[in-house]
Parts: sequence; structure tokens; C-alpha cells
Amino acid sequence: MPEIVHAGEPSEDFPRTWLVSRWVPGTDAAAAVLAGADHESEVAWGAALSEIVTALRGFELGTLAPAEWPAGGRGGHLRDRLADLATTDPVAGRPDPAPIRGLIDRALAVTPPAERVLLHGDLIPGNLLLTRGRLSGLIDLGTLTTGFPAWDLTCAWWVLGATGRRRLRDRLDVDDASWVWGRALAATQGLLADWFYAPRGHALAPLGARAVRECLSDLG
Repeated sequence: MPEIVHAGEPSEDFPRTWLVSRWVPGTDAAAAVLAGADHESEVAWGAALSEIVTALRGFELGTLAPAEWPAGGRGGHLRDRLADLATTDPVAGRPDPAPIRGLIDRALAVTPPAERVLLHGDLIPGNLLLTRGRLSGLIDLGTLTTGFPAWDLTCAWWVLGATGRRRLRDRLDVDDASWVWGRALAATQGLLADWFYAPRGHALAPLGARAVRECLSDLG
């Protein structure tokens, strides 16, 4: 993860906390994920992501005021995230959640453990760095928050294929409800990314579409 050199306070010029951090070497994983990883890489990535998630969950939250979290639109109940599916955009129009409705309905029928943990909140390929094919870095802490552990399981579908997902789930010992929630969150984020970015020609669109396909493939 980036080493923080300076933490800035909100001001009139920029009303948010900001950071200066050291450069982290590596190439983002987007191209490698879209190209498809081999079996060895899938297993290695699944293991590495499980270590990242475990490290985040191990952070002591006692000094953080619960009223301040979750920050932004991540970390809270799945229902809150689904509100974004009603968004209207002047370029993209309105998203169509029909393709993932089954995933969402299954997730809403269960409730994962209400444990509050530290979350990266955006474990997508563009925020993961590779060195010689191995996951070597994690960047973009702008969505750092706390909330349901299922939120950081989205990487299982955004980054991994079936082999890597099995590795990740086994190492984290994920309960069924959290897994179903993670899949619905990943599908929702993927659908929104494809919907919003495709008409803008942004590189996140194909990654979002891939994530949706991976989520749907889990339904068999």
C-alpha cells in the first residue's frame, strides 16, 4: 500500500481530506484481467487478495467514531447501494438492472453478519498493481471506509475467475450470506460501471461488463 507522506485537512479551496503518498511501482491489473489469467496466476491472485482483505479486517477500529462511517456510498446495507440503479445520467440514460435482478433478489433474502470492519471499498483491477504477473501493490484509498465485510469480496468477481474465487473464499472462510451479498454488490457495481462508462469510451466499461458476466456465471 502507498506510504502516506502528508495528510491534508479540508479547506475552502478543497473541502475534503487529502493525501500525498509515495509512488508504488507496478502496472495496474486491468489489461491482465481482461486478457484472462492462467491457473497459476488465478490461484496466486486469490491468495494475495485474501491476504489484503484479512489485513484490512484486522485493523483495530476502536478509535473510529461509528457515526462517521460508512463514508460515501460503500460499506452500508445492500439496499442503500441498489438506490444507485435508479440514477439517470444525461449521456447514459438510466441503467437496466434486469440482467442482475436474480442476483439481487437472492442477496436481499439473506443477511450477513453485521460485523464492522475496515474496507478498501474499491478492489477493482485498476487499483491493484502487478509486477511480473504477481499482485504487488494496492492503491487508491479514496473509498476507504468501514462496514459489512461483504463489500471487499467484490474483487472475487471483478478480478478473479472461478479458480481464483474458490481460493479466495476458502482462505477467508466466507459464509454463504456474505458471499451472496458480495456477488450482488459486484454485479451492481459492474452494471453501473458498464452503463455509465461505455458511452464515454472509458476503460472501466469492459471491466464492469466482465464483472457482471462472472457474477452471472456463478449461478450456473
